[in-house]
Amino acid sequence: MWSAIGGQAKVQEVNKEIAKYVDVMIGNEEDFTACLGFEIEGNEADLKELNLDGYRKMFNEAAKAYPNFKAVATALRTVKTATVNGWSAICWAARAQKCSADNRKMTEG
Repeated sequence: MWSAIGGQAKVQEVNKEIAKYVDVMIGNEEDFTACLGFEIEGNEADLKELNLDGYRKMFNEAAKAYPNFKAVATALRTVKTATVNGWSAICWAARAQKCSADNRKMTEG
């Protein structure tokens, strides 16, 4: 979609400008990495396990880059099979200046 007008560099340019006006940023891993240019350290390519410390570090970096953020959150999915996934979420709140995560058991579908 963006290749004709500048590719990923243009995606990040546009999204970084929009992010300056956002109070609550909710997105998936790719929204933060591909669209805003942040890195999440320590995740395996197969997503069987997620490194929550990598998400915490990235949320803190995002909050420093965008002091207008009041909260940052993402849903997290670990993959066991094509139909069995573990779901959790992680959220950073400016008021608390920390991240909180909640894990759920593997589910079908």
